[in-house]
Amino acid sequence: MLDDPVELRKVLEAYKIVPRYVEPYGKVLKIYTPFGNYALKKYERATRNPIDMIETVSSLFQRGFQNIAPIFRGNQGEYLIENAEGFYYLMPWYEENGTSNQKYRYEQMFKQLSILHHKTVDIQSVDPQEIENYAEGLRAQLEFVKENLADELTRCEYKTYMSPSELFFCTTYFKTKQAIEFSQTKLEEWEAWAKETKESRTVTNHGDLSLGHYVVDQTGRGYFINFEKSRTASPVNDLLQVSHELLQGLPLHNETKWNWMINYFDHFEWSKGEHMLYMIHLSNPIDWLDLKMETSRIELSEMHKVGKMQQIYWKMLNTEYVVSKLLEIEAKQEEQIDAE
Repeated sequence: MLDDPVELRKVLEAYKIVPRYVEPYGKVLKIYTPFGNYALKKYERATRNPIDMIETVSSLFQRGFQNIAPIFRGNQGEYLIENAEGFYYLMPWYEENGTSNQKYRYEQMFKQLSILHHKTVDIQSVDPQEIENYAEGLRAQLEFVKENLADELTRCEYKTYMSPSELFFCTTYFKTKQAIEFSQTKLEEWEAWAKETKESRTVTNHGDLSLGHYVVDQTGRGYFINFEKSRTASPVNDLLQVSHELLQGLPLHNETKWNWMINYFDHFEWSKGEHMLYMIHLSNPIDWLDLKMETSRIELSEMHKVGKMQQIYWKMLNTEYVVSKLLEIEAKQEEQIDAE
């Protein structure tokens, strides 16, 4: 963030902008001018080469994907303005439609994500050894989670009186164990499938996908922003990231959340292997292990621990529902193949 008014003025001079005033919005500065408002964003150096982001955005426009916030050029034709603190880039400021809500934004974002992936898809051959190495890494992680949680169960059960958090953990352990075993089973299936096909699809990933990086203007049109972590990878990566955000909270409206996600799958059909890989990662209950590690470093109150456990458990229930829907899609795909 540019706190120094002198440095801010120098950056804006590169765009011939004289602001009326400036207002911070998180990591973005809203620049008010008589001719419209702009968003000035500092590029985080720790992510990657800033030129890569510019090339990604330019490539997407060239491929016909228009639902991206454009990056304006400076006086010298440069997309990034550099000063002692780092790089900055300028985008339009989108005033959101007052009638737009979370439901509409999620539906639209998933549909636009499917279009982004469809326009950038590429097929690549994969070495069987790479598949084996990747599967072995996942297998080791799942086994590590399983062993640690089993040890925690044993520790809790040996106690005469359990704390509320320990009792909650033991009560939900069986479902957690089921999730691990499901991931392990799907991993074996995925490895066999991947070694047989020897191919993998890659797409342009947003890299930091969340509802906060999708804005809807006053006309109702949506735009992706912040491609600083974008990269070429499996389409599973983007969906996993936003799924972890989406599947938080009370498991009361599972059908609603699935209806948002189906906007993606209806417009960009996945292979059987992609479905399996997504389910492996989504079902992995590593959040439990993360909480265990956190409580070993930081003293948390019982109320805080139980609250966090409840959030993890709710997410597991939401995940279970989404996985059941994906298994239905997988079954239908197999029926179609058998019919042919």
